[in-house]
Amino acid sequence: TLLLAKGADVNTIGKDGDGNESTALVLAARAVYYGEAGGLELAALLLATGADVNAVGVDEDGYQGPALWLAAMAVHQGKARGLELAKLLGAKGADVNAVGTDSEGNESTALFLAARAMRDGKVGGPELAMLLTSAGALLADSEREEFQALIDQLSHDLYLTLLESTPDSLTVAWRGGLAGARGYTVSLELPSGNTMTSARLTSTASQYTFEEGLGAQTRYRLHVTAWDSAESDGHELERGPVATFETRADPGGGDDSIAVDPNECSSC
Repeated sequence: TLLLAKGADVNTIGKDGDGNESTALVLAARAVYYGEAGGLELAALLLATGADVNAVGVDEDGYQGPALWLAAMAVHQGKARGLELAKLLGAKGADVNAVGTDSEGNESTALFLAARAMRDGKVGGPELAMLLTSAGALLADSEREEFQALIDQLSHDLYLTLLESTPDSLTVAWRGGLAGARGYTVSLELPSGNTMTSARLTSTASQYTFEEGLGAQTRYRLHVTAWDSAESDGHELERGPVATFETRADPGGGDDSIAVDPNECSSC
């Protein structure tokens, strides 16, 4: 933090004793992979100050790749915070199809590592695969025979869940996504019969908060739509099913716990 405050270049390339080159972001991702404290926090700081999200580094064990590939390696190895790192990198536009090389010289995609994590029952494997495929990730030709069927089993249904309801706001999240989607919108049906729709969200977004125009209501009907562009133009790819949620208390009543209507909420 002190160095960045003094204008340090976040993309400076350093070398270890063996001459292996890496940027600070790759080193932070490597710390996450090896389970070292502070790696995720350092990565977040570097990304916030302009670090090259796709920079490639090499370490003394022969691992070579960008930070996202190392994040996928962390998930594949069952290391904590690998998925969190992948989400941070994805939000900054990391190349989801970049490849990395392991210590034996084997190349792989991040999606291949996510698929292996799924197969092996590692925490975060399915979520990582969904994150990657929703952003356009594909398996390499050499990886498809082993894992394409598993990737094809991923559910990309755009199901909504309700995170929080307050007197003045409503926060929803969606699980799933759609391969090829570049943007999402969330629509809320109002008691008046009108619909309130969010601005176009990027493909890495997974939640949205409505903060105005809700009125006094305890029942909410919403759906999320996937688009082929993150801009205001583009074409609709898929519209998720309508999810209905109810709060147990009137807005302003102080009870923000959520009950879901099982007859209408297909995300339950």
